[in-house]
Amino acid sequence: MREGQACIRAFVGFGVEQDTKEKLISRLSSVANSISQNSVRWVLEKNWHVTLLFLGEIPEESLKDWASEMTNGLTDFSPFQVEVKEIALFPTPAKAGYIVATVEASPKLLAVKAAIDQVAGRLNVEVETRPFRPHIT
Repeated sequence: MREGQACIRAFVGFGVEQDTKEKLISRLSSVANSISQNSVRWVLEKNWHVTLLFLGEIPEESLKDWASEMTNGLTDFSPFQVEVKEIALFPTPAKAGYIVATVEASPKLLAVKAAIDQVAGRLNVEVETRPFRPHIT
C-alpha cells in the first residue's frame, strides 16, 4: 500500500435472508434475557452476514478488482440455503464479545469457501489457517 492511500476494512461474505432473520430474532430473545446487555456487542439486523474471508484493510481502489475476481471465481455456484444450528457466544462463552448463530458447514458452503480462498491466493492475500467456523454475526 502506498502512504496516504484510502483503505477500507473489508471481507467476503453473504447476507442473511429475511425469513432466516425472523427465525433468529425469536430465538435471540431468550438469549438476550439471560446475558448482560453490556457484555456483548449487538450487530444490527440489517448488517447480519456470514463471513467467508476477512480481507483486513485494503485500498479502496482495489475493491472493483476484488469484486470482479470474486464474481469470476464463483460463477459455477447457484444460490443455496444455510442451516442455522445454534445461538452461541463468540469467541467463547467466557470471553463473549458477540452473539452469533452457528451455521452448518454444508458441502456447498465449504465449496464456496474453498473457491474464495483460491481467488484470494491468486490475489496474494493470506488466507486464515484456523478451521472455518461459519456463523451469522
